[in-house]
Amino acid sequence: MIPKILKYKFLMLCIISICSCSSMKDDTATINTPGPQPLINSETFDPIEGSPPLPLIFSGDFFVDGKPGPPGINIFTQIIDGGSVLSVTSLGLYQHVIASPISVRDIEHGFFHFYIGSREGDYVEAKETYPIKSIEAPTNVNLNLNFSRLPTE
Repeated sequence: MIPKILKYKFLMLCIISICSCSSMKDDTATINTPGPQPLINSETFDPIEGSPPLPLIFSGDFFVDGKPGPPGINIFTQIIDGGSVLSVTSLGLYQHVIASPISVRDIEHGFFHFYIGSREGDYVEAKETYPIKSIEAPTNVNLNLNFSRLPTE
């Protein structure tokens, strides 16, 4: 039997392949919300019943200590159980951070949190979060992110 978390990671990869469809929507965001969220690597969770929610595709500028962020930094989003695969930054830019909620706890929590670094090592959370909301098509979200520092290696 395949663990639930692997099924959802596979689902996210499948969703990536449909994200270039012409029915996608765009959303520009400037959201600032609650304080830091520690990463939680859940092995078990209650999945959302029915069809999984459609993904949001995040991209935008990113800054570290007020300056454009460097290239080659891992960036990802996490809720509680759901999260994106790693993406890698370009000079001052990030793109293709694709995520959707996968569990009841994700929906109840209500926000995507953004990080640079490693889930298993040092990571730094962005000041910005983005609210989870119901969407009718995969949606591009332009969200600029600000980080206080680079992760240590």
